[in-house]
Amino acid sequence: MAKLIPQEKIDEVLEQTDIVQIIENYVELKKTGNNYFGYCPFHDEKTPSFSVSPDKQIYHCFSCGRGGNVFGFLMERDNLSFPEAVIKTAELGHLELSNELQKDGYDSSKSDRRKVGTAALAKAGQFYQHTLKYTPIGEVARDYLNQRKLSSKAVDEFQIGFAPADRTLVGQIMSQNNFDTEELIQSGLFQDPDNQKELIGRFQNRLMIPLRDEQGEIIAFSGRIIPALTDEEEDSQFDQAKYINSPQTKLFNKGHFLFNLDLAKREIRKVNEVFLLEGYMDVISVYDAGIKQVVASLGTSLTESQINRLRSLTHRIVLGYDGDTPGMKATKRAIDLLRQTNHFEISVIPWPKGCDPDDYIKKHGAKQFLNFYQHNRETPFEFSKRFLEDQFRKTNSHDLMSMIPLLLGELKHANPIERDRYFSVLSEEFDISVDSLKEEFVALISQEKRDNHNKRIYQNVRIEPMKRDQIGKVERAERQILYRLMTKEIAWSYLPDDPIPFPSDNYQNLFWALVEFHQDKQAPFDVKSVLSKLNSETERGLLTEISLVDFDLAFTREEFDDLIRTVVDSVTVAQQIEKLKKELNEASRSGDKDKSKQIALKIMTLMNQKQKGDF
Repeated sequence: MAKLIPQEKIDEVLEQTDIVQIIENYVELKKTGNNYFGYCPFHDEKTPSFSVSPDKQIYHCFSCGRGGNVFGFLMERDNLSFPEAVIKTAELGHLELSNELQKDGYDSSKSDRRKVGTAALAKAGQFYQHTLKYTPIGEVARDYLNQRKLSSKAVDEFQIGFAPADRTLVGQIMSQNNFDTEELIQSGLFQDPDNQKELIGRFQNRLMIPLRDEQGEIIAFSGRIIPALTDEEEDSQFDQAKYINSPQTKLFNKGHFLFNLDLAKREIRKVNEVFLLEGYMDVISVYDAGIKQVVASLGTSLTESQINRLRSLTHRIVLGYDGDTPGMKATKRAIDLLRQTNHFEISVIPWPKGCDPDDYIKKHGAKQFLNFYQHNRETPFEFSKRFLEDQFRKTNSHDLMSMIPLLLGELKHANPIERDRYFSVLSEEFDISVDSLKEEFVALISQEKRDNHNKRIYQNVRIEPMKRDQIGKVERAERQILYRLMTKEIAWSYLPDDPIPFPSDNYQNLFWALVEFHQDKQAPFDVKSVLSKLNSETERGLLTEISLVDFDLAFTREEFDDLIRTVVDSVTVAQQIEKLKKELNEASRSGDKDKSKQIALKIMTLMNQKQKGDF
């Protein structure tokens, strides 16, 4: 049975951890004043509002309100339990305590299940690797890799293997290692169409490429077809798809996954650039050729989660999807999605017609490929122009002039200097004056603004959440009381004998959490420790926000008493309103219209006072 982690161990991990160092694994942070800021990893935003305080060892998003200590961040970002978050914090912080926690078995059932899953996938990976490298049945796969000019170093680095024709072999290996059958089926390694709990391998006669998470653990596989084995022994129930991926499991979510991020993320940060491809073999070849900042989405459709992860690492992205028509269409979709973030500096590698990165390396070699990568980049406008010309030619349209509105539409994303240059390019190519192009561009933008305005008119009215600076007098008082208690020891001596009755349950709970900490610790307030005791995400967010707000540190006893009076009077008014509501119900039931009217007016007056904080 897993044991609970003792509080002293939790405190020790917190004391030895730098939250900035941990969060920088997920978010690109820049120092501003005493704190660090970046784009929030929990929602899409165009302005960085995610703050990390190295002094207080907490994070807070001033947009979505999420906040907490390093444990809370990892729990939400990686969907971990509390014990898992403590252990992962120790691991990421390279603390000696990490091995001790693992050895002593401090864990949770969720973590146990994950370990079983990753252990099974790791064992399968070893089997596939051994089959590829050391058995006669792996010879055809070895020949295939040699044909692709892939180095043995790359094969080892990416843990490439081979799934043999006999789909029962991998199951036998698992059984010999006492893995649970149900856990193995849930891992995605096996198929059980008749629910017979039989271990029939999902992959057959395929090159096996492990899909690893950011920590380098195998969470799924992709099986690539080997041309020499096509249609020979593969079961009819398997189609001849180029790649077959593991199904979605508790460990593997296709929409969140980026291939090779475990190896690439350090280099991405170092060079402040990511090279995004669409194929696994492309990534492996490019990485082997010397470009380490390379990743791939699964397929050609980028997801919001993948974009957010890349945005947390860099602001420069180079698209290298295949040079065929599907690849160019995918590039156009990716550009449109990336532009919505207003974050990325985007460029495109213009592969020769029908070529992909792997083809280019095999044909020209790594040295020429590196030169091509560095010196042959298109802007999004240049790519769009090439793409549109290609599409118009395919439809046998000779009216290339009809491309102009489409190209002008692309120019709204260019900066003024680029825009002027492209006006000149279009003017020369289509024999149209620059002034005419500019007039058409202005008209196009004006029409787009009118269309957007009309669209907003007909949309349903949406009530926006209350801005943080729009909170009322009572809530401001609640926050300032808590802030004073967190920052000034003397504030505790100003508290009345009776506990303060906060009108908000969230603030009341925060008050009791501070009281408990103050009674237990008798030490300066430590926000990161209090956060560990809060179960509510809302309360964690409020506490981090309050602790990061710059209230005036100086205050008097009279000012503190006024804050308490505001809060207490608010509760008194709320109680009066509830009492009058009961009287109103009684008057209504008795049919006394005059009394009902008088009571209703009193309620309205009190509610107005409560709203304004005017007591």
